[in-house]
Amino acid sequence: MIHGRKCPLITFLFILSMLSDIITGILENKIKKFFPNPKSKLMEQVRETLRYYHYARSTEKRIVSGF
Repeated sequence: MIHGRKCPLITFLFILSMLSDIITGILENKIKKFFPNPKSKLMEQVRETLRYYHYARSTEKRIVSGF
């Protein structure tokens, strides 16, 4: 009985670990691929980055207003 209960837990943790690795890999690839235009002003670079990562316009406004 104990062995049967551990297997689903171990399987769940293994799948969770795999998903974590996949998500981390996707995010690292996205970070490595994107560079804002270095010739544009800092605010434009911030906006480009936020838009690339699909942040909401309201979030973009709040972040830009903080500079």
